[in-house]
Amino acid sequence: MIETDIRIAERLLPSDPLKLTTGEVIRFVEKRRMEGVSDQTIRHTLTRIKTLLKHRHKMGDIYLSAEIEWPSLKASEPRMRYLTETEEKRLLETIEIDDYRYLAEFLIDTGCRPAEVVKTTATVAKPFMWEDVSTSKDGRTLITLWKTKTGKPRTIPLTPRAVEALEWSREEGHVRPFDAISYEAFKQYVVRRANDLQMRDVVVYTFRHTCAARLVQRGADIMRVKQWMGHSNIETTLGYAKLAPEDIYALSDLL
Repeated sequence: MIETDIRIAERLLPSDPLKLTTGEVIRFVEKRRMEGVSDQTIRHTLTRIKTLLKHRHKMGDIYLSAEIEWPSLKASEPRMRYLTETEEKRLLETIEIDDYRYLAEFLIDTGCRPAEVVKTTATVAKPFMWEDVSTSKDGRTLITLWKTKTGKPRTIPLTPRAVEALEWSREEGHVRPFDAISYEAFKQYVVRRANDLQMRDVVVYTFRHTCAARLVQRGADIMRVKQWMGHSNIETTLGYAKLAPEDIYALSDLL
């Protein structure tokens, strides 16, 4: 068993230089999943690998980054509810209030937490302001979220649809983006419309899940999705990894 773990550890290590990163660990986990290995087995393997690598680190054979995030791969994970493109189209078509439709589109295309866009009861995050909207060198519209749940600011480029929603809010004369919208009223409205369509497990936070799911399904690297979504723990992002198309895992062969 130890000999097998050593061989697996060698597969995990980058070749030049011998420096292990969180990205290497995540790509290793993804590849093992695609090989049909269960999360429980992968978790046990990671535990043994960590022991081996720590020993080699002590001996000076390799360098281990202090920033490595080792996923624990819990035995059971809740189902990640997100909207398919068909479900999104059906839901948006039933939202007759412009304020709510634009906000829903903005949340889907940015993956922002509701509290990062509109005023809610949450105290750990605050909505972004007009001065937090900027333009990149290549002409993309950006928003910077300074007060987030994790306490780490992040900048997100907007899709044309999100830009349109933002422009609508500006034309409406809102003091800050979407400030005329009551989050509680919006939340209740969305749930009612979703229930009417027999989507009884859809809530406003589903919009955030939809953004992350689509990024992964369309081939985005897990580490970049983590940065986009502002996850503090790679465990959270890994919940979406199972949605990735198989060809994304071939990328690990390029390293």
